[in-house]
Amino acid sequence: MKLENNLFYYATGELSQDAFLCWMFSHSIKGSNKDKNIKKCAIEFLKAFIPELENEKDIFLSNAPERQVNKIDVLLTVNDKYKIIIEDKTYTSEHDDQLARYRESIKEEFPDHNVVGIYYKTGFQSDRKTVKENDYKYFGLDSIFSILDKHINSIKNNIFVDYYNYINELKDEISKFKTLPVSEWNWAQINGFYDYIKSKSYGSMNYDYGYVANQSGGFYGMWIANKTYGEYNNLKYELYLQCEFAEQRLNICYKASSQDDLKIDRATRESFIWENDNGKWKDTAASFGFTKPKRYGSGKTVTFGLYKDNELITDYLSAESKIYNAIDDFKRMINKLGISK
Repeated sequence: MKLENNLFYYATGELSQDAFLCWMFSHSIKGSNKDKNIKKCAIEFLKAFIPELENEKDIFLSNAPERQVNKIDVLLTVNDKYKIIIEDKTYTSEHDDQLARYRESIKEEFPDHNVVGIYYKTGFQSDRKTVKENDYKYFGLDSIFSILDKHINSIKNNIFVDYYNYINELKDEISKFKTLPVSEWNWAQINGFYDYIKSKSYGSMNYDYGYVANQSGGFYGMWIANKTYGEYNNLKYELYLQCEFAEQRLNICYKASSQDDLKIDRATRESFIWENDNGKWKDTAASFGFTKPKRYGSGKTVTFGLYKDNELITDYLSAESKIYNAIDDFKRMINKLGISK
């Protein structure tokens, strides 16, 4: 991103975004007319948060936005009858059952108000299960930008313009995975591509992605699975694919993870690679494009094979095609090995 003279280029944390949200929503406090155009934008956010407000003649904040009430990032009181909890996230995710705790604390303290949960997210988050389970509305980058973009031409305030430009640049940076060669992708394009693949849901698979820290410097990976489990010596192992970009290559690994926290030994490993064909043992994994890695590790999780690891990937379409081919070959291989879901 190239916004060196933009406040939000430096103020990238959640506290800074909390402050912006409070500042913007303060323009919708009942009776406030300091900047009517910012007020219109703030009210449109409120209507997006609470669709029922479309039926209200007047929409307003009953009091100033509150921060860190019961550790809640931003708390808004709307039309004297709604409490909006805004859990603001940039590059982190929910933890320690915080979403449920926030909702219960506000329900208990304000029993006469309707409590609405908003999960305001400008970064990436693959797994949104907890957000949904706790009845929070996921409000991501596209939703945020669509509202800001409707009002940018009428608002001249430098703080608002800086935030809009920051969000717009972040959105543009992510979308560059469709135009840049894979060799030039950074974290934004890699995660943007993963999010794109997840949205396609090819092959009825489950897709999750995220950052993995390790001694080699870490990487952004995607995990593709469909609850396929193999058994060996009465122990159960989940089989799946892991994707990782390295230089101009997309590495797709055929992996297994022990369901019993036991190390995967050689015999177990080979039971998911080879098949006995009329007394002759065949490397079935290799016949479906999953070749032996440089070395087999040992532990709870082990890589069994690398999918067409010499294949160069130039753009997102070739990367997408390789993933889909790997999924198809993975399924065929599992079927050939006699491993069922």
